[in-house]
Amino acid sequence: MLAAQADGRDVLTIEGLATLERLHPIQKAFEDNASLQCGFCGPGVIMSAKALLDENPDPSAPQIRDALAGNLCRCTGYVKMIEAVQDAARRLRAERAQADAGHARAAGRVEST
Repeated sequence: MLAAQADGRDVLTIEGLATLERLHPIQKAFEDNASLQCGFCGPGVIMSAKALLDENPDPSAPQIRDALAGNLCRCTGYVKMIEAVQDAARRLRAERAQADAGHARAAGRVEST
């Protein structure tokens, strides 16, 4: 994407994923799975993973490989990265399920009053 194409759009970078209090679940999955070494490719890989998981919450390994294909890593190879994306997908699905359950409980309480 050229800079002019981003005019008037929101642009999310790796710095915008985490809060001061906690890493984004994708970042945490990469950390927990020791999926990055030098950190050079990390931002691109993590942002590619986020774009994939935003569109597909349960991707297959080939879909993950395809989503990460534009990122070059000279340190780790890609097996640990694929595992981290699969782990992140599980974490994000669990977070969504928990949030949905909370919303359902809250809606139930509101309706019962």
